[in-house]
Amino acid sequence: GNSKGRDIYVGTWVEGIINLPYSSPNVDFVTYSFSSNEIIDLTIDNERWNNIAEEIQAKMGGVPVFIFIDWAHMDTAPMGVFSQKLTPKQQKDFLKIADDYFKEKKMKFIYPVHGGYMGDNSKTLSFGISKNYDSLAPEFQTYETIRELAKKKAE
Repeated sequence: GNSKGRDIYVGTWVEGIINLPYSSPNVDFVTYSFSSNEIIDLTIDNERWNNIAEEIQAKMGGVPVFIFIDWAHMDTAPMGVFSQKLTPKQQKDFLKIADDYFKEKKMKFIYPVHGGYMGDNSKTLSFGISKNYDSLAPEFQTYETIRELAKKKAE
């Protein structure tokens, strides 16, 4: 990256790196996701996240932690649950809950603006055609909430 005048950041999943039987390689950040149950219940499992934070601190020190709504081909993956099981109002509520919680934890919640596969059997599609989540889609309408949360952070 330096040869092209750019920084390159290297990150990985928390689970993959904290469970290594040897010293963790240096990374610039780690990522982690909610459980599907946290999303469907509109709650954050504080004990789970405290344990995760402790493990990261013990193994990685003060590396930045980015939290996102993970996706996969399975409908039970967090993005599938978020997009298919929650109403637009519940999605907005969950975004606010997650944003507030991770602000306190000093972790960065990554907003689901666009992207994130909703699952092979998704019925509610972005703009009626796409299995990739889109906060602007009339089916979800979370963009304004994301914008408000980001604006509040910027202040």
